[in-house]
Amino acid sequence: MTDAAPLDGKFVKYLTIQAGVYDVEDMCFEPALIAILLPLPPGDWNEGGIGKEITTGLPDFTKKVKSQLPDMMNLWHALQINHIELNMGAKLRSNVYEAMSVHFDETAVAKLLGHISEESRVIGFFIERVPNGRNAEPKDHALCHETQSPLHALGFKHEDINKHNFLIHHGKAILIDMESVTRCSDTEVLDQEFERLKEGPRDISGRSGRGVVTMVIK
Repeated sequence: MTDAAPLDGKFVKYLTIQAGVYDVEDMCFEPALIAILLPLPPGDWNEGGIGKEITTGLPDFTKKVKSQLPDMMNLWHALQINHIELNMGAKLRSNVYEAMSVHFDETAVAKLLGHISEESRVIGFFIERVPNGRNAEPKDHALCHETQSPLHALGFKHEDINKHNFLIHHGKAILIDMESVTRCSDTEVLDQEFERLKEGPRDISGRSGRGVVTMVIK
């Protein structure tokens, strides 16, 4: 099991715990695991391992290293927000949460506010929440087309056009779920995505997401 643990509210340490060190019940219940977890050793490290000490069989730190962890390479915004400073809210799906930040007031436009960072690396997006938005329906095709057109004009393809990725709010369609966007200069390919847009609001399969983003402000 690998998990992330904040240290003194300033740094994050990633721990890998070998199987059999703790009971399954404790591993699956965060308060119980925290209560029995070894104190984190001091030092400039971000990846640690916990196993069993050879002679005693008791839990012991087996690894403590400073690693270059992967981060996002293509940044879209100059602002970076330390994720430890966020007031986390409801979990919407895997790696997607509502959150509040002292840097912003509540708004109703889904625009990129900044990137989420951990020390020097960027790990996600921070995007404004759209309250009371609904998924697109067939009657919203013109609104969706109006929203998608500027993206194509800039030479980008969304790659995941469906009704779940358009939020209708105050008479406008807001395009979300942008992590799959790619550059595309092939007008024929972009035209094909426009054609798929006609079917997107009519799709009743339930495929793809629920219209949420990587990190949203509450």
